Amino acid sequence: QKYDTFLDYQKRQDPDYVKPVEQIQNLNAEYLDFLDGDASSFLISAGGAGVGKTWGFKKLCELLNLQKFDGESMKPGDADYDWVVAPNIKSEKQLNEFLAQHNGKIILFDDNDAILTRQDMKAVMKTVNDNDPESRLFRDPESGQMIKFTGKIACITNKSLDSLSADEDGKAVLSRAKKLEVKMT
Repeated sequence: QKYDTFLDYQKRQDPDYVKPVEQIQNLNAEYLDFLDGDASSFLISAGGAGVGKTWGFKKLCELLNLQKFDGESMKPGDADYDWVVAPNIKSEKQLNEFLAQHNGKIILFDDNDAILTRQDMKAVMKTVNDNDPESRLFRDPESGQMIKFTGKIACITNKSLDSLSADEDGKAVLSRAKKLEVKMT
């Protein structure tokens, strides 16, 4: 506790210091812009384990009346839902299958860091989040045909943006995203 108090004191000396409550308010404002606006189709929310990144995202979906995918009463791709939480993706094939099933929806990858760190999946993420909407293509594993991705992707991770951009492919993925980082003691 003494060390945390010391770190907090040190951070408050920085002229760019933002109080934790303000950081979360800014984060939620960015989530709102992402969910309700057309400006960005790819968002990465990084850092700060346990500060409310996921809770804030889900709460804003609820407040905006965005319908969450329910696997028991809905089928992937139905018009009845707006967003879906991705399972733990372990391969490029699984990522492509999930993108194909939920194309046109908001997809939340929560603590699903492999899509941002594994080489094969980074390539898919670079392509489906390209700045040119016509270039957002990926291969449908069932048909083998190329599909244009028309949805939005939100990634929530406890990793720092620095660790995600450790190599050139990581930097390329991050360059396509609206990046938010929460840094608190």
